[in-house]
Amino acid sequence: MKQMRTMKQKAQKGFTLIELMIVVAIIGILASVALPAYQDYTRGAEAQSMARQATTFQSAVAICSQLNGGVFEPCDHGKERIPDIAAGTTLGVTKVVDGTIHITLGDIDGDGTAESFTLEPDNVGAVVEWDYTKGATGTDVCAAGFIDMNYC
Repeated sequence: MKQMRTMKQKAQKGFTLIELMIVVAIIGILASVALPAYQDYTRGAEAQSMARQATTFQSAVAICSQLNGGVFEPCDHGKERIPDIAAGTTLGVTKVVDGTIHITLGDIDGDGTAESFTLEPDNVGAVVEWDYTKGATGTDVCAAGFIDMNYC
């Protein structure tokens, strides 16, 4: 009986090895779920940021069209008050030709290919509307939810 009392009086100090292993396993499981979700979120945020660059060019193309009687042919980057694109730009707005804005977002879905799309202007009365066309990779960045823009 005396031995039983002394065992009850000893308080546990620290954690056992099995308890620590359980905690490490739980943290590992949470990390394996959270890391891919975080990567998807950051890729989507980066794609959204690059796609937002198009708004500046959309406004410039609309003004160019109005100044040229509704014609888009002279509306190229670096001309007719449309901002120039830095040489070697590979992400974001990559070129503007005849008013059509070409946008490359990079590898946002993790398949090894860069997603891209184009915005083609169309005069509807006095308003320029934008037609979205998915890029050569075939990934529809709007339908996949990578970007959330008013032209999707």
